[in-house]
Amino acid sequence: MLGASSVNTRVFGYGSKTCLSILGIFETVVGDQNQVLKSEFAIMEGKFGCILGLETLEQLGLVKIACNIYLDDKYPDVFMESIGKIKWIQIKLHINNHVLRQKVEHEITKMIQMDVIEPVHGLGLTN
Repeated sequence: MLGASSVNTRVFGYGSKTCLSILGIFETVVGDQNQVLKSEFAIMEGKFGCILGLETLEQLGLVKIACNIYLDDKYPDVFMESIGKIKWIQIKLHINNHVLRQKVEHEITKMIQMDVIEPVHGLGLTN
């Protein structure tokens, strides 16, 4: 077990501005029928309900954080439903033929469909 003096992280309870006192940290294996992983546990002074941290819960697939942002029509040019793109910047992709070209092309196609990037034609680019 690592002593509290070797802990450089400050820990706060949800919504609190007061730093919690860490007595020590240990690493152990946690998991379920599908997955096992190493995780660090902090021993805190006092009584607290949360045993597993968010990162461990996400890695075990026990929680998934989903954020829904509802925006009014006040700024439609800034906040839209797609990711968007910066239209005034152009880049040239240099594709190494030794790399798996099919996977790169698939990712580029996916980004075009998501409207993150757009193809530019007529610049005399070669394959």
